[in-house]
Amino acid sequence: MKEPHDTARFPRVWNRRVDPARGHGFATRRTKPLTLAELEGNYVTGGLRRIPVTKGRISLKRLRRLLDRWHHPRLKPGESSRDGRCHNFGRALWLNLSFLNASNWREAMQEIRKRGLYVYDCWGNVPGLKDWRQGGGELVVPDEVQAGMQQALGRYFIGWDNGENDGRWFWQALRIWPAPTNRRAAYEYFMGWFAPHFRCLQNDAVSLCGLTFPHYFARIDGTRMIGAEFGQALPSVPMWAAWVRGAARQYEMLWMAGISVFNLFGYKTFEADAIQGDSHGKSWIGRGNPQMQTGPDRGHSLSLLKRMWHVLFMYGVNVESFEMSRFFREHHLSPLGKLQLDATAFCVKNEKRRGVLYSPVAMLLDRYSGWAPPRHHYSDSFYTVGGGLPYEQGDHQLDLFFREFYPGYQDCPYFRGDRGFLTATPHGDIADVVLSDVHPEILSRYQTALVLGEITVMGALFRKLRDFVRQGGLVIWSLPQLGADGLCLSGIARVQKTFRGHATRDRRTGRAWREKPYIFNAVDLAGASVWLESDSGHPLVVAKKAGRGRVITMLAPYGLTRRMPEPHPVIGCDPERDVTTLSFLDKPLGSPYRLLEGIKAVVFEILDRCNVVEVMAGLDPPEAEPIPRRAVAVQYLTNLTDRPDRLIVTVINVEPVVAYLRLRAKRARIVRALDLLRGGRRVTVNDGMVSLTLHPADAAEFNIHILELQLDRPVVHFSKNSFS
Repeated sequence: MKEPHDTARFPRVWNRRVDPARGHGFATRRTKPLTLAELEGNYVTGGLRRIPVTKGRISLKRLRRLLDRWHHPRLKPGESSRDGRCHNFGRALWLNLSFLNASNWREAMQEIRKRGLYVYDCWGNVPGLKDWRQGGGELVVPDEVQAGMQQALGRYFIGWDNGENDGRWFWQALRIWPAPTNRRAAYEYFMGWFAPHFRCLQNDAVSLCGLTFPHYFARIDGTRMIGAEFGQALPSVPMWAAWVRGAARQYEMLWMAGISVFNLFGYKTFEADAIQGDSHGKSWIGRGNPQMQTGPDRGHSLSLLKRMWHVLFMYGVNVESFEMSRFFREHHLSPLGKLQLDATAFCVKNEKRRGVLYSPVAMLLDRYSGWAPPRHHYSDSFYTVGGGLPYEQGDHQLDLFFREFYPGYQDCPYFRGDRGFLTATPHGDIADVVLSDVHPEILSRYQTALVLGEITVMGALFRKLRDFVRQGGLVIWSLPQLGADGLCLSGIARVQKTFRGHATRDRRTGRAWREKPYIFNAVDLAGASVWLESDSGHPLVVAKKAGRGRVITMLAPYGLTRRMPEPHPVIGCDPERDVTTLSFLDKPLGSPYRLLEGIKAVVFEILDRCNVVEVMAGLDPPEAEPIPRRAVAVQYLTNLTDRPDRLIVTVINVEPVVAYLRLRAKRARIVRALDLLRGGRRVTVNDGMVSLTLHPADAAEFNIHILELQLDRPVVHFSKNSFS
């Protein structure tokens, strides 16, 4: 449709999917990232993870029957045959490398090639262990094996698995001597540790992450695609996806998601006895093990697995699969298998319709940040970065901002049930994580650069952010992050002595907050306006226009209170006795800092303006309470389509209560709403707003909706570069 002439009032947005072949660094990389042309589209789903090897050979007859069970060529994606013995889970095979033990593995790969199936992320190797042929260890790919895979599969081979080894690196970094003493040294150790590993993989790898280091893997010239397993004992899905998706966008790569059926308490299987097969046969790892119980009621709930699949799809994932348990008794489709088939049918049908995730905020971190969540499965230490360095104040700032964007993310995966794996998004799911070496053109695709953590804005980074602001962007940063040029751009003439404060006040509205004790620097202003002040009247947040954009500066260091003494960071934990990971289960994680309430209100009010929709949810139906007083926080995300007057909005309940939802578009009225997950059925629109009932998070149905909204006018403006 033709846009009206006043589109200047609309946010300028980037609505193009990542295309690695057109990326900035594609031509200079020795190992080319997987392209859309090679993938024959933007999305595929996966299935089979292991090919049986018997007496050193693969039975090709059995392999054909096995492939028919996972991808029958005459079935549509997500379809099953009438007898229930053949299915189409998708065109990608997530294979264990044990097939290389067979003398005729090349013939098996040729059989896969005939069917046009992809082999990606061949998994099962661990750096430092040399016995992978005897059941796991480091895979050293000989030249003849690499050549054989390329000859047999061609473009249908998408790399060897890197194996979540950033987590293992984090664990090992605590134990080396001499230990890294700063973030740059830790980064160089990371890159040096993985260089020989990637050479072992012929620099032809899919970098499957275990922690928040996808950007580092994306920098390695040997990575064809990045991704992560989600679920398991791994970080919170929306927080972690902001890293993986951000790295994919920054380095213009495709990304994958494997959804695990494991958690810290067991894993989901539909067998009478939990059986995990390996190259030696079968092992019953669940029987009699109180920490690894199995069964239909173990691991993640089917509800969570379904919601994770669709959320990751709407995030823009390119290759997606469940980990296991799609069959029982070898041939019978399990409830999880049926779930994936249904999800595959929906996602393949709506791949183009899903559009591109709208994430206008770049959470900008230092290239050498090395940040990791305050507790995670790869360490029994709290608050460490770069493998073993203690958190600094800026790292706590990043943690607390994540707690605002994704409340409860830090609880994942330490609680029974699904707590923390999906979280509410009170400010919308609107942020990607990018690092300070981001290309200026990539940065220009965002509206706001939120500078977080331990970072110094000087030199090339300052010039990059200055140009971003002058072209219409908004930068939010903190005084300790700034050099002299940053102070000048912020409208600050001089930094004076330190003061203490106990309250804050919004000078524009008069709203005031009592605060935990904090410190700040008094400053002399040079053209900046004061938005927030201390109880002594000194500026705490100042704003300065620059070109077509604006700079917001927090004068309290990182926007935080002073450090508060706590007996132990895990609430309710005994530091003398609770020294293992399992001792920390079902206990919340504290923080020695708080974000100042006044700063939080000012900054997140700005970020809330980036949203093009408004979502409210409460315990009371709209006819009883038009504006919810008893609010319920839900997760929601917005996708842009090829039209500025059409949006896709996904809403997910993450709480065990019924939530009555009200959804409206800013600056427009909704004229039609379709529920894509339910066959495109019409959703009632009253007075330009959608009202829905979201069933509880643990319900079997109607706790997630993917809505296509037709608006009466555009609400965004597309451009090649957001501020061109």
